[in-house]
Amino acid sequence: MEPAESTTTNTTTSTTSNCSSSSSSTQPQEGEIQPLVVARTQSVEARQLSEAEAAMVAATKMTVSEYHKSRFDTHARMFWDKFYHANKTFFFKDRHWLYREFPPLVEQEPVHTLLEIGCGVGNAFFPLLQANPTIEVYACDFAKKAVDLITQNELYKANASRCHAFVCDVINTPISDTVPANKVDLCTCLFVLSAMVQSKMPAAVSNIFNALKPGATLFFRDYGINDEAMLRFAKQRNSKLDENLYVRQDGTQAFFFTLEHVQELFQSAGFEQLSSVYVFTETINRKEELQVPRVFVQSLFRKPDTSAPSSS
Repeated sequence: MEPAESTTTNTTTSTTSNCSSSSSSTQPQEGEIQPLVVARTQSVEARQLSEAEAAMVAATKMTVSEYHKSRFDTHARMFWDKFYHANKTFFFKDRHWLYREFPPLVEQEPVHTLLEIGCGVGNAFFPLLQANPTIEVYACDFAKKAVDLITQNELYKANASRCHAFVCDVINTPISDTVPANKVDLCTCLFVLSAMVQSKMPAAVSNIFNALKPGATLFFRDYGINDEAMLRFAKQRNSKLDENLYVRQDGTQAFFFTLEHVQELFQSAGFEQLSSVYVFTETINRKEELQVPRVFVQSLFRKPDTSAPSSS
């Protein structure tokens, strides 16, 4: 399950390694002018809005009916299946930037086992299978159509002994039903929690925690508060479902995180936080001469290993 910004035009799709492919709305067409990432910085402070921007966000009303809010939530799988039926494998770019941000993924010694939560159609782990010939991958998504597209891929078939894709609703279905115990030492959770309502996030994080072996490391990246996509949502009628939660035109949802919220979510489930920052990128749409500031939350967490000897 990989979120997409349907409000972003296809000429603002980032093609650099340091900007998440999930910010795009479609694959660029041949000959299309590509944007340029002109800056990438990190901070523990959120992006500051102008007075006008802050007033616009504050004034955004939650006009969606309770019936439709419930429908967007309870039928989330249907909306994501429709998304992948429509876009197939042509929507997201491969996430080569991930290796720079989470280097253990390409370490061949020791041999690692990765659990990818919300794998979509494999834009993270398919390149990884080629970059790291020793890694074993368990990849899950709750959109059956996405997993079907993965298993039809020739690269998946060629790596069947070390790649296992499966359908899983991480809110309600134990990941450990499929993934062997004490096996996974690396985990990625990329633009997954933002696709669900806030009240269901703790169950998903606890499920992930229980699936990892003690000492495992989790890499998290998702939308940050005051991201440009959030400001675009604020300009639209009937898009705000709850505080920091919006719905796209295709029925999929997008939540925007603060560092504090992410820390509370994962630490409450038992994780230790290793690092957490806002990642700011600015892309230039060279066709329309627009600058687009993006904001992501990026964190590293570890599942404590209570069997490890104390360093004290």
